[in-house]
Parts: sequence; C-alpha cells; structure tokens
Amino acid sequence: MGHMENVLVDADVGYQVRDFLGVTFVNVTTQGDANGIEMFNPSGRATVCNFRSNLGIAVTLASNDGKLTDSIVWGRDDIAVLVYGDDCLVAGNRIRAEQDGVVIEGFGTQADRNIVRDNHFFWPGDDLDDTYDVIRITDNADKNVIDGNIIHPDVTDQPRYGINIDGSTCLENVIGHNSFGDLTDYGTFPLQDLGTDTRYPAARTADMSVGGALTIGQGAAWYPFAGPSIFLDAHPTAGVAPSGGPVTVDIEKNETTSAYVTATNPSIASGTKIGSRAPGDPMLFVEDDYISLNLDAVNGAENLTCVVRFLEG
Repeated sequence: MGHMENVLVDADVGYQVRDFLGVTFVNVTTQGDANGIEMFNPSGRATVCNFRSNLGIAVTLASNDGKLTDSIVWGRDDIAVLVYGDDCLVAGNRIRAEQDGVVIEGFGTQADRNIVRDNHFFWPGDDLDDTYDVIRITDNADKNVIDGNIIHPDVTDQPRYGINIDGSTCLENVIGHNSFGDLTDYGTFPLQDLGTDTRYPAARTADMSVGGALTIGQGAAWYPFAGPSIFLDAHPTAGVAPSGGPVTVDIEKNETTSAYVTATNPSIASGTKIGSRAPGDPMLFVEDDYISLNLDAVNGAENLTCVVRFLEG
C-alpha cells in the first residue's frame, strides 16, 4: 500500500494513474487528454483530490471497497465516475460531468452494494442535449444506494435522466431523497426506473378511496402537492372484487388523465411505474398541482382504495 500526496499528473495517452497497489491519494491533481485514475486494488482511496480528464473517464473504481470522497471530478469527454466494483463509496464530491456523471456498470456479474451519496452534480450532460444521465445503474448492478445527491442541470443542454435504472436485471436498488433541481430541466424525465424491486424509502404516499358500489365516471378525493414531486406508481385495491373484468382507475393530474392502473381482485395491487406509463405525459407536479382518480371500468367492484406513491423533488 502506497501514498501519493500533493502531486500533479499530466498525461495524454492511456491512463494518467493506474493503481494496482492500493494507494491513498491525497491532494492529487490529474489533467490532460488521457483517462484519469483507475483504482484496481481494494485498498485504493482518493480524498481531497482534483481529477480531470479531457478525452477519457475521469475516475474508475475497478475493484471492491474503493472510495472516492470529498474530491473535485471533471469528466469532459466521457464518464466522470465509473464504478464496477462492489461495496464502493462515492460521497461528498463535486462532480462536473459534461457527459454521464456516475455510472454503476455491472458488466453482467458485479457492481453491487455501492453507495453514491451527498454529491453535487453541476451542469451534467451538457455536451449534447438529452443524451447523458447524471446517475445510471445498468447491467445486473444490484442493491446500490443513491441518496442525498444534489443535481444542478443546465437549462439549455439538459441531461436525459437524473437517475436511470436501466434494465430489469438491476435488482433491489435503493433510491433515497435526492434533489433534482428544476424538474423540467431534463431532456426526458428526472427519473427512469426499469429495475426490479427498487426500494424508495423516501417515497411519500397519498391515500384516496371511494366507498360503496362503484360507478363509471365516479371520482375520488384529490390530493394537493406542496412542492415539486415525481409520480412513481399507484396501487388500487377493491374491497369487493370485480367480476368479468378489472377495475380501471384513471390517475389524473389537474383533472387530465396522465396514467391508468387496474386491479382485478382485492389481493392484487397493480401499479404503473416510471418507464411504463400509459397513456399521457410524464407526471411531474409543482406546488398547487393535484392528483385525483376517475373510474373508467368497475365491473361490480366496491370500496376502492388507491395508494399513490411519489418522490419529492
């Protein structure tokens, strides 16, 4: 295990630093046209550093237990931080990402239980509008935690997604409370979740109900929003099951249908998740917007309850 402190590295080919020994990097600056730093040894640590790469990946955590904390990272022509080890920590950094910010890439076998926490992302993805993600989890990356991050998107060349869980093979990842900035400053949407069994411990809920026998066109109590929020899903259940077809519930934003969900019996809670909305526009809410329910099909069901989940942005 080595130590590198108060060093400037400037290389234009390959990697500026490749760490196989488990070096602790303190106050190290890399700059130039090569990839920045790649840490292969589980003991590798980088703190209070300044990593810049003009033509490659700025920082790569390529082994288990790597740490990148309290540093400044500038990814100019590639990913700012790539993680494909397990149990790594990316925390407390200022990340300037002209393309992708942090990518947790499983490469089919790993990148599990990593933590991306309390980082500030500045003007991510502004190299090309609606193309890059601030944080992306992909390719069998499981049980990673994304929490406490603050995103400052560019209003002109916007990131595609703030957080993108990019496939059903990404299992049980955790999305905590992150600040997305202005929810309209994303080329596609602040959040895409195509993963399986994603956890949202910071999600808020709105409980709405319609008592008695249900009728088509019947509405339910509406829920007003106090600030920017992102719709996650809705879970309706019927106290008396429908027969011959489902209960179909329109989820309305300001009395305009934006999504619908169905429930076929009291024990099934079907939901519409980000990435599979139908029909209508993505559901973002600002202060004084409201969400309500409208019944399109009832088939003899009674006593509807519907739990709507959303993230405060």
